[in-house]
This record gives sequence, structure tokens and C-alpha cells, in this order.
Amino acid sequence: MLAAIEEAIQNGARLSKACDVIGLCERRYRRWRRNVADNRGGYRENNSQRLSLEETASIIENFTREEYRNLPLNIAHAKLMDQGIYIASPSTCERVMKAYYQGIGRVADRNIVRRKRPEYSAKGPNQVWCWDITWLHSEVTGKYYYLYLIIDMYSRYIVGWSLHTKEDGKLAEMLFAETLQKYCPGENVSLLVHADNGKPMRSKDLKSLFEKLHVMSSHSRPHTSNDNAFAESIFATMKSRVVYPEYFMTIEDAERFVVEFVDWYNNEHLHSGLDLLPPCAVHFGYHQEILDRRNALLERSRELHPERFGGRRKFYKIDETVSLKHRIHLQKAV
Repeated sequence: MLAAIEEAIQNGARLSKACDVIGLCERRYRRWRRNVADNRGGYRENNSQRLSLEETASIIENFTREEYRNLPLNIAHAKLMDQGIYIASPSTCERVMKAYYQGIGRVADRNIVRRKRPEYSAKGPNQVWCWDITWLHSEVTGKYYYLYLIIDMYSRYIVGWSLHTKEDGKLAEMLFAETLQKYCPGENVSLLVHADNGKPMRSKDLKSLFEKLHVMSSHSRPHTSNDNAFAESIFATMKSRVVYPEYFMTIEDAERFVVEFVDWYNNEHLHSGLDLLPPCAVHFGYHQEILDRRNALLERSRELHPERFGGRRKFYKIDETVSLKHRIHLQKAV
């Protein structure tokens, strides 16, 4: 290349023109002629933070196991930690898996919408419940089964549900009577129940029950479905599962599906809002044991490879306070 430029110059061409034709920067040509050394950092042979070949192979082996290969990577990482296996951070494991074309990546984060300061919050289970009704398709167009579902806002635990062929305030009242008796027995219950503005949610039967037990109730703003985000989120989780059918042949089929979903969601689902804990662990108070085990494993790995844990220290924990994310209207029972 240098010989070609020099030949062009000897034949009368200008240096800048010769460099343009060959696609070379004139300053680079001059540097090459001076034989100046390249001072860029380049590839470092010895890097103390790099994973060893054995560690890389272990990541691939663990994350391609049958029970983990189809899970989001952060969920699989948490499950491995619960088994006492920690090799590297989730982001490092993700880079390794992408490099080996395994297709296990994190689900794209949802767009976060900032809202005004919430008015109500919970610092433990059975302080705030959210509930809603969702429609489940039947085999007949226009016919639905109606799932009534109550979720604890703090623990995300499903405390009650029922399935019916219609929306009715009396059916909602029966569900709450049973659920309150199970989790909040007695009168003068210190509980807030949040729902949207649907007819069953504002029914006289349900209002009468809340007044009798001194339960406070709140409702979303009109035409603002995301004011009941906790209930909407659990329905989205249910209907986005691979096993969710296009429709249900009978109400018994729908009921069997809901039974299996509730059991999975309460006891097995590692909830991202709970730092990958199952709702049952938080609702019944044994979540700290799981968090302590994870943090101890993380600390041991940090002691073995401190160079891999720069910046802020990671600890598994849950929020002490969970708040309703949107402005709501409170209606206290008389």
C-alpha cells in the first residue's frame, strides 16, 4: 500500500489525492512512514476479572439444564442460588449465554411510567387487598366465565378467588365474606380493599359487608384501568402463560386451570416485584430465610473473587413498604 502511494507521488500525484483514492488517511500514512508505535491499549492477555474456561463451561451447563433452559435468565439464576450454586452475576451469565447462542435472555423491561405520590401503602400482609374480575373465553362466542380474584398488595399472594357465569355483587360479597373470615377474622378489621369502578365493586351487598366489618374501600378514577395495577398485572401474568388456552370448553375446565395457576403463582412463581421470591414466602413470613441464604452465598463468592464485584454491593431484599401507585378515592365505611 505504501509502495503504491509512493509510486503515485513519483508520477506527479499529490499525497492527499493519492491517499483519497486508496482510502487511507493522510496522517496515518505519515505515521506509518515514521514507523511510530501504536500506543492503544488493545487486548490484555491477563485479566483477573475474566471467567475461567471451567467457570464458563459451568454457566453453560447449568443454564441449559432442562428445568432452566426456557426460563428468563434472572429467574434461572435465582433458582440456582437457592440450590447453593453461584458462578457469576446475572449480567455476566447472560453475556456468556448469548455468546453461545442459547437464546436465554431477560424479558425486555416494560416502560416505566412515573406517577404521583401514592396515598395508601402496606408494610405487611393483610393490610391492603386489590381485587378485580376478568373474563375467560368459552367455546361459544360472546359467552364468558368470570374470574373474581383478590390479591394481597404487599405479598402479591392470591388470598381468594371464585369462578362464575356472571358478574354480580352478591357473588363478590360471598367471596369476601369467606376470604375475610379466613385471613382477617372478627370485626373492626384494619384492612383497605381497592378495586375499580365496576358495578359488582360498588354493589350494595359488598358495601354492606364492608360497613359491618369496618373495612375501608377505595376505587380507581373513572376510565383509568391502571389505577388497579396489581390486579391487572396478575391477570396479564395468567393470560401470557404458554399453557393458557384460547378458550375453555366448560366452567369445570376453567376451574381446573385456575386451581393450577393459583397454586403455581402462590407457591412457585418467583415474583420480580419481590426480588424473585414466591408470594407465599412473603405472605407467611419465611422469606427472610431465603434472602439470608442467597446473600450469604453472594458474600462467599464476593470474598473469593472481589475483583468481580465492583461498584455498589448487591443484596437480595424486599421493599419494606408497598404503595398503591396511583391516586385513588377513599370511601371509609361508616
